Amino acid sequence: GSWTTMVGKEKNIPITITIKNGKVEVTGKANDNEFKIEGEIKVDDKASPKTLDLIKFKTRQGDELPESLLIYKFEGDTVKLCSGGPGNPRPTEFKDGEGGLPILNVWTRKPGEKKS
Repeated sequence: GSWTTMVGKEKNIPITITIKNGKVEVTGKANDNEFKIEGEIKVDDKASPKTLDLIKFKTRQGDELPESLLIYKFEGDTVKLCSGGPGNPRPTEFKDGEGGLPILNVWTRKPGEKKS
C-alpha cells in the first residue's frame, strides 16, 4: 500500500512510500525538486519490536545506498517507523533523536487504500 508522512528538520517535506510485492518506491518534493528512489524491503513481523529493512536503494547516479534498519508498529491506519538512518544500527525503542538519529515518523495510510 501507500503511506505518507512529513520529514525534514521542520517536518515540512511530504514523502510517500509505496510498498508492493517486496519492492519500495519513495517519492517526494524538496526545494521544488521532485525525487524518486526505489529499492526493496525485508520484514520480520515475528521480531519484537517488529523489524523492517530497506535494502538495494540507489542514488540518482546509480550508487547503492547502505541498508536502513528500522523498527515498526501499526496503530490503526498509521504505522510508526523508527530508523537509525542508512548504514547505522537498528533502534531498539520508538524514540526520536530530537534533530538527530534515530528518526521517528508516523506514516498515514493514503485515503482509499485497503489494508493488506
